[in-house]
Order: sequence, then C-alpha cells, then structure tokens
Amino acid sequence: MIKVRLGSHDRDHVNRLYADLIRVPGVLQALHVAGEDDFHLYVAVESPQALRDLVLDHITVHRVVRQTQTQLVFETRDGAGALARLT
Repeated sequence: MIKVRLGSHDRDHVNRLYADLIRVPGVLQALHVAGEDDFHLYVAVESPQALRDLVLDHITVHRVVRQTQTQLVFETRDGAGALARLT
C-alpha cells in the first residue's frame, strides 16, 4: 500500500492526479480518502525495487505530491461485510 499526501488540494490538481494514478502499472485500486493522507494506493509489484521504482517513476514525479509512505501488506482477509440495518 502506498499512502500519498498532497501539497495542494486544488480541485484540478486532485482530479488530474487521481486520473493519472489509476493508470499506473501495478495499481490495483486507488482510493481518495479523508484524513492526513489524500490517496491510498493498493499495488502489486514483484519486488521491493519495483515498488521503489513505481513510487519514484510514477508518483513523486507529480509536483502536487508532497509525501509518500509505503506499507508492506503481509496478508489480507475478508471481513464479515456491511453491518445489517437494525429495524
């Protein structure tokens, strides 16, 4: 997972970056989120070097990107699903 923080939140910058991020090879899902980070990217790459290259070649090249943070996901499991509506 790659967390992306922006230096500017101009609507055009955000929309342009979002459109670019979903076209990056290796990006499985891009989420525009609230909080400290602006985007979370779920990626699949073959090595730590490929992850570094993805960040350097496709993410930090955008001037609006202020910071990235990568996290290695060891395992994923599906949860119970949406909470049922109480009547």
